Amino acid sequence: MTITDKLSLPNGPCLAVGAAVSRGFVTQFSQRLLRDAKFRSEPALVSLGYWFRDSAVERWLARTFPPERCFVPRGTVFHIPPGNVETNYLYIWLLSVLVGNRNIVRTPTRESAVTQLADQLLQELFAEPQFEALQAMNQFVRYGHEEEISEYYSSHCDVRIVSGSDATIQRLRQIPLPPPAVEINLVAKSSFAVLDVASVNAASEDQLHGWARGLWQDVVGFEQLACNSIRAVWWLGGQDHGQVQQARERLWRCFEMVESESSVVWPAAGVVQREGLLDRMGISDVGSEIVSPWGAPVTRVWLPQPMWCDEWFGGYGVLFETAIESLEDLRPHLSRQQQTVASAGVSAECWRAFLTGPPVSGIDRVVRLGESLNFGATWDGFDLGRQLTREISLDL
Repeated sequence: MTITDKLSLPNGPCLAVGAAVSRGFVTQFSQRLLRDAKFRSEPALVSLGYWFRDSAVERWLARTFPPERCFVPRGTVFHIPPGNVETNYLYIWLLSVLVGNRNIVRTPTRESAVTQLADQLLQELFAEPQFEALQAMNQFVRYGHEEEISEYYSSHCDVRIVSGSDATIQRLRQIPLPPPAVEINLVAKSSFAVLDVASVNAASEDQLHGWARGLWQDVVGFEQLACNSIRAVWWLGGQDHGQVQQARERLWRCFEMVESESSVVWPAAGVVQREGLLDRMGISDVGSEIVSPWGAPVTRVWLPQPMWCDEWFGGYGVLFETAIESLEDLRPHLSRQQQTVASAGVSAECWRAFLTGPPVSGIDRVVRLGESLNFGATWDGFDLGRQLTREISLDL
């Protein structure tokens, strides 16, 4: 008997997009996360619950699936999420539930308090009689590197969603899919912040503290390992050194106050990795300089010349700084490896003019500082709701 002889698949027919039972399940999931004290102790779960509150789901369904057009679920979705972002798989899975698909979810092998609480809530909800059909349609599996299992589920899916490193995606791409199936690859990326020097210098103390708290949240969440974790700060309007220095001093004074009020403990292995990175940079010829106080949870590294080296971004509290004169100075440093920009003091009009000018190689989303780790239904340039459904043309 092979491994696959012991495997089963989700069963039952798909549901309509936005079916009442799917909406009811997601609403209860969200409400429990937001109201139950044991879930509210985990910020990642609170964020998940907030995104899927009923009013937000209603707006998303109405915007994504206009009633005058015909959308149907694709069928069975095979989810392969990353292991380092605990709630990543839940966002995309819940969207797939809302549009009526059957789902196979390979859950992260690394367990944590967050994943255990999420598993507990799912078991409680699936045990309720009104969600019996949904339980049959959704299967959560945990396994290591057994390619035979991935091959089995891939051969029975209509959509395969893979999030992970380039190596992971290349390996899984070797596993064939049924000819009509769709593949969505969410590759590993890095993200950065852009802060306008003049705006920081003109900001009130309250505004500065708000930006500092937002930057702190963008940096330390998910151990700074998520694609949308902020790993660099680019100071915009950097032609006047004195103005740049003033803005830096103002912001980092507030940032260090936020640091002092927070308790972040990086894992030992992450600290070793971080120190190795800093040691390598110390012997390089890029002129980098550590500018944060000794022993601070976040180590800031000043780069005298703008540059972007993907191998530097290893997480666990390293934040690079540099200065540019205009958004145009970003362009030569962009590639498909940059995902999110967290922006402060730069208007939407400025960003729109930059992004709709000569095509940029990178950047999938621009958000306010403090919101980089928030989920969006458009992710890495994919409208996930539309990718998880088929539109049937009615030309009558």
